[in-house]
Amino acid sequence: MYLVAAAVLVAAVIGIVSAVRHHRSMCTALMDLQAENQADTVFKSDSAALRLVRHFDSPACLLGTRNDRMLAHYLLGRAHADMDDAPAAIQDYYDAIECADTTAKDCDFYLLNRIYGQMAYLLFKQGLYANSLMICDKAIHFAWRAKDNRNAIVALCFKSNAYEKLGKDDSVLIVSKQAHDLFLRYGFRKDAAKALSGIFEWQIKHERFSDAYKLIKVYEKESGKFDSSGNVKPGYEIHYYLKGKCFLGLQKYDSAEYYFRKELKSGKDFNNQDAASYGLTELYRIKGNPDSVAKYAVISRTMNDSAWNKKAVTESQRIQSLYDYSHQQRIAEEKSKQVDRKNKLIGFLLLTLLFISILSVIVVRNERLKRLSAIKESEQLLVNAQSDLLRLASARDNLSDLVKEKERIIIEHHKKLEEMTYKAHKKDVENIVTSACYMRFNSLALCGKQPTNDDWEQFYILVNRFIPDFYSTLYERHPLMTENDYRICFLTKLHFKPGDIANLIGASKQYVTNRRRELTKILFPDIVGEKVHASDFDNAIEKI
Repeated sequence: MYLVAAAVLVAAVIGIVSAVRHHRSMCTALMDLQAENQADTVFKSDSAALRLVRHFDSPACLLGTRNDRMLAHYLLGRAHADMDDAPAAIQDYYDAIECADTTAKDCDFYLLNRIYGQMAYLLFKQGLYANSLMICDKAIHFAWRAKDNRNAIVALCFKSNAYEKLGKDDSVLIVSKQAHDLFLRYGFRKDAAKALSGIFEWQIKHERFSDAYKLIKVYEKESGKFDSSGNVKPGYEIHYYLKGKCFLGLQKYDSAEYYFRKELKSGKDFNNQDAASYGLTELYRIKGNPDSVAKYAVISRTMNDSAWNKKAVTESQRIQSLYDYSHQQRIAEEKSKQVDRKNKLIGFLLLTLLFISILSVIVVRNERLKRLSAIKESEQLLVNAQSDLLRLASARDNLSDLVKEKERIIIEHHKKLEEMTYKAHKKDVENIVTSACYMRFNSLALCGKQPTNDDWEQFYILVNRFIPDFYSTLYERHPLMTENDYRICFLTKLHFKPGDIANLIGASKQYVTNRRRELTKILFPDIVGEKVHASDFDNAIEKI
């Protein structure tokens, strides 16, 4: 019998060792696949990533971590993205995010930033621009948590693309300026120069041609997108059209014509051809050359039609990719995974029960031998415990006084810390209240006038400087916060009255009052009561 038990025990140990070795080999495969991904390898198959996902998702995989599971799902998403299966890739990224434990100290925030960044890009390519903006904010958040300054700013800069597609030109300008300033602050000069494109494109649209030309020169010199002859890298030829448009606004017609024609020759797709033809049409219309106007107007019309046809084909392919993702295949794969997990779990449980049974036989045999010695040991422990109790009883009074003294010291230091923290925060608010920008807003509120966009931008910069965590705290609690909501929050924080706030944002005082109640429920759900008052919002926002 003992020989049988020993044989079973050896088999169990061999099985455990084999499982550990298999897990180690899968960890090695995971790192190898990640190395290929970091080397920008284009995945043509998802088989390797699927194998990793099945292993790390298995209930029998007790040695795998949440970060391992997250990485496996992320690599599967990268494979599906390379295979042009965007819906599957987006689902894989969501699965990867669900694996993360953001409360854990070892959570891989760097990888989370990459996942959200890839997802934002795919959503943008699918035309889901509002969703892309929301995911970009997540990418920014986790990049900052990972102390990855550059990628946090890159994600912020990427938001300008979605804002441009949504027709929000002012937002494009704001995020481009923010990204440019942050890149400079952290020493990324080349990236800062690249961010200028969103700024000078906005300036050209709003006919600020002199300012735009200054930024264009910096962009061409420092962005790294141009060779020594001033030629832009392939894929960025639209820059010639923008520069030609700038020269057209500066009435430098020869230079404008040069860059429009350079765009016409360099740009290979319909959009570049259309932009160049449109620019030349505008140029010859201004110069009063009707024959050339007619010529390039026809070319522009032809290129525009071709561009729309290409866009229609691309859009059709995008929509088709959404519907081609077989729901039934997804269900079948999920069932297969469930069966596989169930079988592995059953095998693991049987092995565990067998191992426990063997241990039980050994324990029962040894228990008889230990029982008598255990009784004697218990008696001795009882005597020792009684002696210890008598000694502790005599020392109890002294210990109680010591505990009370330590509690008093803790309370005293806690009060001092709270007082110093409050004074520091109060000083930050005082710095804002005594600024010229604050004085201007105060005078505008008294006159019933609204600030300009530049006024608001200066105020945002001031608030971010002295209360840097204010916006991020609000956003974590209310990701869908509108710009008016944010303005109500920080104006309340700076002690503006509801009537003054209403004047500054161009709304009624009743609207501001009602909105403060609603924001209280969203931002501070722990405030309970039958009726929430606007004053509750003021008190709560003061504590941020």
